[in-house]
Amino acid sequence: MEVEDAVAEPALVEEDGPDDQGTLVDQPGLQGLRRMRSVVNTNTSSFDSRQDHTMPSECYACEQSGPDAPLRERFVREAGWRVAHDFNSSLEGWLVLVPLRHVHALDELTPDEATTLGDLLRRASVALKAVTGCRKTYVMLFAEAEGFAHLHVHVVPRLPDQPDDRRGPAVFGYLKDGGALPPERRDEIARSLLAAWPR
Repeated sequence: MEVEDAVAEPALVEEDGPDDQGTLVDQPGLQGLRRMRSVVNTNTSSFDSRQDHTMPSECYACEQSGPDAPLRERFVREAGWRVAHDFNSSLEGWLVLVPLRHVHALDELTPDEATTLGDLLRRASVALKAVTGCRKTYVMLFAEAEGFAHLHVHVVPRLPDQPDDRRGPAVFGYLKDGGALPPERRDEIARSLLAAWPR
């Protein structure tokens, strides 16, 4: 399968069905995301409807979640999640796993979303090992910075020759060194990861 073919496939989103449980339909774009969000928000058996999870206009993750976003922002998009290359990192392969639905914490995920997250973490680690040669991956979740409260899980390659001052929690130095990878390079890495992505 060509990379371009994989990227061009429309995303599946939930839409109200006759039983109000939601069905999968081909509905790309922001309208589909809003429709999916409304199903999850009104189905109280799988989500706490008392919480407001509308897409805020100042949320970077929500702004980048559309199917027209650059490849680096959505090289994998499935089951209510997208995988993106971090925009601010100087380390090649620093990924973020982001739910398409606007949530702030793990306990707000549905059981299906949580299961998918576990599978995506494993597959991201497999692809990163194949592409970067990393020994393992670090996994972190904070979502504390202003404008970045949307849940996003960092999956970061721990390279064999990683300097001591960039190991463990110090890996965040790659976000603060001012050497963010250019968009074109993040797209190249996304293509390589997509080719190595376990099916």
